[in-house]
Amino acid sequence: MKTPSVIIAAMLLVPSLLLASNPFSASQIKWSGHFGESRADTNTLFCLMAHGYFRSETTNVQTVVEAWLKDHPRAIVETVVSGGPVTSRLPASKQAFVWITEGTNNLNVEMVRLGCFSPETQMLKEDEKLEVPQQAYDAFLRKIVKAGEQAKTRKAGIWREIVK
Repeated sequence: MKTPSVIIAAMLLVPSLLLASNPFSASQIKWSGHFGESRADTNTLFCLMAHGYFRSETTNVQTVVEAWLKDHPRAIVETVVSGGPVTSRLPASKQAFVWITEGTNNLNVEMVRLGCFSPETQMLKEDEKLEVPQQAYDAFLRKIVKAGEQAKTRKAGIWREIVK
């Protein structure tokens, strides 16, 4: 027979584990640049970039995130891929690359279109396991490649000094 403490621990842990893998309201995340955290899921570090989050050039991220979320109050968070632990001191910790969407609008695509970061920061490695349908990811890739081309052409954001 399970002790009450084990049952209570399971009840507290399961919603936290489910949150990062199921779409939930973007208003539950507090963003600091391209990283976010949530009181509803204290074990997960949310990120708007799949790769390059510490070394890639970025610009205007916080302002764009805040404005986009204000204009999209029903936006949801969709985990694309996650892994962990982030630190050995916290074995349940993980990082999740997420899309923030409202209908067909996607914050990640908008960030690339505005030149906040490059399209490559949104691309997964071949060995990473998708938590969204492959078809959705493939459509997303087409959108960010196009958005990146538009940003480069307009010399927007990070491309202002790079494109000659």
